[in-house]
Amino acid sequence: MVGDYKRHSHHADRHPVRFRTGMIEKVSATLLLLFGAVVATISLFMPPEGEIDGSVLMLFAQILVYAGSIFGVKIYINDLIKRANK
Repeated sequence: MVGDYKRHSHHADRHPVRFRTGMIEKVSATLLLLFGAVVATISLFMPPEGEIDGSVLMLFAQILVYAGSIFGVKIYINDLIKRANK
């Protein structure tokens, strides 16, 4: 029933498992970005004041890479899929 699947393929986009998977990734990326910003801000007030330790910067860099991969790659792939379906 290939034709039947294509005719009702819009239902696949609303599948609860697919929705939760995407939301979990986006929420985790957003929370990690907030966490990284908070840790970097707190690090400014720790001795020596006004300096951010290299380990905090490395943590924040890894968080940015994770968030970038979640948001950037997903947006790119979704754009490619939309172009292919036209």
